[in-house]
Amino acid sequence: SRLVAGFIGETNFLPVRVLCCDAATLTARVASPAGELTARLGPADWLPESGASVWLSIRPEGLRLNPSDEAGNAFPGELVEAGYLGATAQYRLRLAEGSELALTELNPSAEPHSVGEHIIAQAAIDDLVLLPE
Repeated sequence: SRLVAGFIGETNFLPVRVLCCDAATLTARVASPAGELTARLGPADWLPESGASVWLSIRPEGLRLNPSDEAGNAFPGELVEAGYLGATAQYRLRLAEGSELALTELNPSAEPHSVGEHIIAQAAIDDLVLLPE
């Protein structure tokens, strides 16, 4: 549940709508503020119906910076915060519709990203988890 996910550590939550589910792979295609995404289902015994409103949980370390959205599960936006803490960089990414995502980059590149920069963050299917409302 969303409550349990919040206890485990920092996470981003986005409201999404289920487009379709695949019971064989326990994944679903969803409509999100960032566009269509593919995510895994959280509870193993849960298969939401098409059209259902659910939550998408994304840990900050599950988002990766990528120069293109060709690989899917893309979150394009503008950096509104950037901080560097030794071996990690912490960012806040604002999506076009106004939602913000926390992003943690381990071992950041030599070229740091800066506030105002437009970037694309991406996540693997296993890093996007759907939870009931």
